[in-house]
Amino acid sequence: ALLAGGDYDPGGAKRVGSKLATRVVRRLAAEGEATAAVLSLPERLDAFLAAPLDDELEALSAQGCTGCQRCKHEGGGKHRRAKHGVKEGCSGCSTHNGCEERPKDAACECGFHSREEERWMDRVRRRARATEGFVGSFQRAAEAYAAQAAAATAALAHAPDVCSSGGDGKGRGGV
Repeated sequence: ALLAGGDYDPGGAKRVGSKLATRVVRRLAAEGEATAAVLSLPERLDAFLAAPLDDELEALSAQGCTGCQRCKHEGGGKHRRAKHGVKEGCSGCSTHNGCEERPKDAACECGFHSREEERWMDRVRRRARATEGFVGSFQRAAEAYAAQAAAATAALAHAPDVCSSGGDGKGRGGV
């Protein structure tokens, strides 16, 4: 919600909608689970936004696909190529002339496609940083959310009738 805009920061980062924001949060949550990170999700998001921008990823995005349409290996040129030529062959296919055709639905192995997830993460980071005042607003919103979450947790600890499983069995205490 902080990236896309919500209760704590209505504006969010420009050109980062709910779909991109959700992808970022899911990726950061998965990274945290994979590494048993000690950082909370908001702290990982803060670290993500503070990480350096990757000019190589931006160049890949600007260049586009450079893969071979026939075998899906890196084409080595400035643009996507129809197939590897008879003269140079394809190192990915281990051929000296031409290349071997792969199924149309096979994944392209060029840098543009193989680093797609990194490219959109970098794009979100760039958009968030380009949004005037977003980083400070994000940090204030995260602090407000954390304070309210802590206050709610403390209030629930002192309200056994709300947290008890007694009563009608539907979490309504003795109501």
